[in-house]
Parts: sequence; C-alpha cells; structure tokens
Amino acid sequence: MAKTKKIPLIEDFNNIPAESLVPEEEQPYPLPAHWKWVRLGQVTEVVSGGTPKTTVPEYWDNGEIPWLTPADLSGYSERYISRGFKNITLKGVAHSSATLFPKGTVCLSTRAPIGYVGLMPIFCVFILVFLLVV
Repeated sequence: MAKTKKIPLIEDFNNIPAESLVPEEEQPYPLPAHWKWVRLGQVTEVVSGGTPKTTVPEYWDNGEIPWLTPADLSGYSERYISRGFKNITLKGVAHSSATLFPKGTVCLSTRAPIGYVGLMPIFCVFILVFLLVV
C-alpha cells in the first residue's frame, strides 16, 4: 500500500497560534491587512521527496503516478504541474523512501535548477531534492 502523509491543516487562519506568527521586527516587508507572516514549519509540514531504486523495473514500468524532478520544472511557466518525464508504480512508492504527496502540495526545487516552484493539482511523488510544503 502506498504511503501518504496525514498532516493537520489550519482551517481558520484568523486563529493562528501566536508562536506561529513572525514577530513584527522580523518581517521583511509589509503585507496586505488580511495576510499574516507565519513560520511555515509551524503551520504546515516541510518535507523532502524520495526515489525508488531505478534498477527495479516493476517500480517504474507502466507507472501511473507522476514522479517529478527539478528538470521537470526547468523552464516551466505554469502555476500547476501534474506531469513529469517519468512515472512510478504504487509498488515503487510502497517499497522505497518515496511518499505520495496530496493534491495542493507546493514543491520547491533545492538543487539545479534551484528555486523553481510548482503547485500540484493531483497526487504526485517527488525526487529527494525538492522541499515540499504540504
């Protein structure tokens, strides 16, 4: 069975715990009145991806789950990305450090190319070099 993360979401952004808010003196610039500066690790989970063994064909052959790498975001200009160059199988997710991340996950590449951001409209799996805000 594929692994998925169970992450509590903040339902009411008007009721964010004080320890999650960034103190005014640390805020780099003003935000619109209805926005708040928060520490991401306090209001969501920031994790990285994983890669199934590439030498095991049943982890990759006829895969139906998008497996994304920074190369998939290189030069990509859309807000949402739901396909990469490779797909993996549920067996590949279940037998590796890879995790199936939910729809709505924000991905940020941390290695070449650095700084690319995408929003996932579907469940996806990511290579280790992404930081993922779930």
